[in-house]
Amino acid sequence: FTAEEIYTNLTGEESVNLSDYPVANEKYINEKLEEKMDLVIELISGARNLREEAKIKVRQPISQVIFEDKYKTVIKEFTDLIKEELNVKEVVWAKDMSKYLTVGYKPNFKEVGKLLGSNMSKFSDYLANITDEDKKVLESGSLKLTFDGVEYTIENNFYLRDIKADEGFTATMLNYKTIVINNELNQDLINE
Repeated sequence: FTAEEIYTNLTGEESVNLSDYPVANEKYINEKLEEKMDLVIELISGARNLREEAKIKVRQPISQVIFEDKYKTVIKEFTDLIKEELNVKEVVWAKDMSKYLTVGYKPNFKEVGKLLGSNMSKFSDYLANITDEDKKVLESGSLKLTFDGVEYTIENNFYLRDIKADEGFTATMLNYKTIVINNELNQDLINE
């Protein structure tokens, strides 16, 4: 009844029940804005999951949420929204996430078990001791390795990232997007 009253007052129509279903006006669709909002929603959702993991309720303010700098140009305009939704004091756009976490690599056995066969242990050892320079090449998707005379092109699905947050932080990787929260609560944050 309330919806009917609102509809008739707003439109002057006899009843919502006698009206045709509205047709969307496609000139108002803004796909770029929708893509930005999808990214914002994904990052906020990931950060909320981190709060839950750290056992920090949303009503408790936290000092920082850290996102990769590459998203700053895309969604910087939504910084205030992110702060409000996450109850966070500062959104940090980090160029170097290694200040907050350590990324390790391990083989994705389901994907490479049959392909590498007896070379699996060599691949595993390589990933466990990978250099920073090789990490960059690995992440770019153009790393080639040779084991026992056989060359392999290492693709993204050949390995899994293992993220370990530094002390005072909680981190996750969600669809290749790294999200970190500062989980240290000082007395001012607790009082607030």
